[in-house]
Amino acid sequence: MEVLYKSILTLAPNAKLNKNIIFHTEPTPLTKDNIINVIGCLSIQIENLTKLGYGIIGIDFEDLIQIRNKVFFINPNKLYKLDQNNYMTLTKPIKQSKFSSEIPKELPAKIYYTASYYSLGKLVEEMAVYVPDNSKLFHFIRRTKKDEKKRQLLFI
Repeated sequence: MEVLYKSILTLAPNAKLNKNIIFHTEPTPLTKDNIINVIGCLSIQIENLTKLGYGIIGIDFEDLIQIRNKVFFINPNKLYKLDQNNYMTLTKPIKQSKFSSEIPKELPAKIYYTASYYSLGKLVEEMAVYVPDNSKLFHFIRRTKKDEKKRQLLFI
């Protein structure tokens, strides 16, 4: 929980964490501006978690909270420590998220830290009403679905 709190403080420096309250967003189609905001908020938090040595395998709607205009990942049960090569080690079976990349059946399994990029791309795809070909959003989603070592959180 402490790691999540540190990752949230960069987006909301005055945040006070109440460990007994959990909110979630509903899977609702969002406007382009709202989607860009979700991408921005979660990308920053994912990058901060990586710097702190943690990764996320899959993000679901119930793992998110929206406070004012900021969106945060708040599920400590989905955080995994990264090894020196930026892999998360999965030692017990977990429920496959609708928005996660394929989880190996054989355990223990190594999952690269960019699994969260893939998950964010799938989540954004679900929230979007329409993603025009060759748009910035289309290319963002495409970059999150590449081979694990080539995935990027890049919205240009």
